[in-house]
Parts: sequence; structure tokens; C-alpha cells
Amino acid sequence: MKIILTLNGLDCANCANKIIEQIQNTPGIKKAQLNFVTKQLKYETDIDKKTSINIITDIVTSIENDVKVQEFSSVNHGHEEEKNDILRIIFALILFVASLLIQNKYMSFYAVAASYIIVGYDVVFKAFKNILKGKALDESFLMTIAT
Repeated sequence: MKIILTLNGLDCANCANKIIEQIQNTPGIKKAQLNFVTKQLKYETDIDKKTSINIITDIVTSIENDVKVQEFSSVNHGHEEEKNDILRIIFALILFVASLLIQNKYMSFYAVAASYIIVGYDVVFKAFKNILKGKALDESFLMTIAT
């Protein structure tokens, strides 16, 4: 049986490689392919659909617990999430432009900081969570430091 899943929130290529490697080594699952760009996982299995999805969900959450595994047919293809991201970017851009126009250096700093937090909170939050897990030097932490 062929199954297609979507891994929403998968933004780490290294984690994607770990996920596909573990899935390919799982008994009962064969011909597994993960497209990192579309976040689609396609695989064939001999076991029943619900069990295979539960196995894959366990594998995915053990590697990257923020990723949501969904059947491809039940996914809204992320349009609502894209709208939220666009609104977040527009609001952060307005704050950033306002920070350039503000004469008070403290208020300008707070506007830039708020803009940064609005746009980058998911990466910063992920870096903080990974530090608590003992994964201090992951790509989220390094991106946070770089910005």
C-alpha cells in the first residue's frame, strides 16, 4: 500500500536525513522517500495504514518533536500558515521602519527588538528549547547568534 504524509514544520535538512534513514530501516516499510522542499513523505508498507502512520509519527517526534505528521489528503496545504507569516512579516517591517524614524534611541531599540522577535520567534524559541535538551550548537542556535 502506498501512503503519502506531510511533515509540517520540518525545517532542518539534517533532521530530515535522520528521519528518512530511520524510516528506511523500519521493518514493514519500504521504498520511503522524503522531499524536503514539499515536506512530503511517500512510502510503501505491508502493515496496516494506521499502524504505519503511528510508527512514522513516533520516529518523527523522537527526532524533531515540533513536526506534525498528517495524511496528505487532509492537509490544507499551508495556505492559512502562509497568510499568518505574511502578516507577521508586514507588521515587523512596519515596526522596523518606525524604528528608523524614531529619534529616541531607546524607543528605536525596542522597536527593532520587537520587530526581530516577531519575525524570528520560532527560530529563537526552537534554539532555546534545544539548549534545554542539551543540543546547544544546532542550526537554530547558530542562526539566532548570527542575527
